[in-house]
Amino acid sequence: TEAGDWGGVHINSGIPNKAFYLAATAVGGYAWAKVGKVWYEVMQNLQPYSQFADAASQCRSVSRGMFGTTSREAKAIHNAWSKVGL
Repeated sequence: TEAGDWGGVHINSGIPNKAFYLAATAVGGYAWAKVGKVWYEVMQNLQPYSQFADAASQCRSVSRGMFGTTSREAKAIHNAWSKVGL
């Protein structure tokens, strides 16, 4: 309902948004060029029942697959999710 923030859509959207911001600024450049590709891939695969922890886990996994386990991008995405508590 509107009084319930439609299930928390506004309250809860800040967590992945903050993680994206942290990762994108750590990587630098254009956000969509690297970090954005990871988020896009993950958002296509999340399910209606997915939790924030699922998004964090998938972002970590996808970034390692796209850029390598020790890449700047994978480290930035891991650190970003850690900073928001995931």
